[in-house]
Amino acid sequence: MSTIYVLKEGLKAGPFTTEEIEGYVEAGAFSKEDLFWTEGMEDWQPLATVLEVTPAADESAETGDGPGEWEGVLYQTEGAVVTAHALHLAGTEAIPLIGIAKVGVQSEKVKRTKPVVGCILLGVVIVVLALLELPRTTTTHWVLWGGLLLVLVLWWIRLLLMALQVPATLVVIDLQDGDERLVRSKPRAAEELCQAITEAREAAGNR
Repeated sequence: MSTIYVLKEGLKAGPFTTEEIEGYVEAGAFSKEDLFWTEGMEDWQPLATVLEVTPAADESAETGDGPGEWEGVLYQTEGAVVTAHALHLAGTEAIPLIGIAKVGVQSEKVKRTKPVVGCILLGVVIVVLALLELPRTTTTHWVLWGGLLLVLVLWWIRLLLMALQVPATLVVIDLQDGDERLVRSKPRAAEELCQAITEAREAAGNR
């Protein structure tokens, strides 16, 4: 079985693999009494029977089209949804809150040295080419000179945009297994997502 959805206290989480379900049950995130569903099933069944169910999953199971859409959404932003039991990333991965070790916000590193140097050097070349006395007695000469100048100007604009690029804000999610997930977002949304995950984890730990 490749994709499984879990219904815990009225909240849907997933998709998960059978191996992930086993790990979450052992960790206490899910119990064998919680319900699961996968493509081909008519209704939800207890997790205790998950190893006995082997229907093939298709695209609808992977995209989240099935019984019970997300309920109890605590926070939602582009690319991430926080519920009382899991963090859903881009609609393709659900991470139980118990599987998150910590979460933080940092700015993405942007390399500016090469674009800035290239912008300066190319700017000098453009000025020299524009002022240089070249034989432009025919239409062909003018077309070649103008075309080269236009290409260089466009290249210079591209380098300038790279040099002025605003670094993205990253929400860094460290998992209990040592892996991590990154969510790119605007600064304010990143702070809100980080706070929502932290509060959801604390609430889940107090239940």
